[in-house]
Amino acid sequence: MITLGYGDACPVISGRRYVDWDLPHLKGLGIDSARAVRETLARRVAR
Repeated sequence: MITLGYGDACPVISGRRYVDWDLPHLKGLGIDSARAVRETLARRVAR
């Protein structure tokens, strides 16, 4: 299970591995910064 910076707030399902990807929240970011976060997320998912 991947969480995006909200690991403590997510319900825990036993038997699952959890990884928290601490990424910036998109609210308030400019378009270029938001795109950079999107690309980071896409690269991590692809790996």
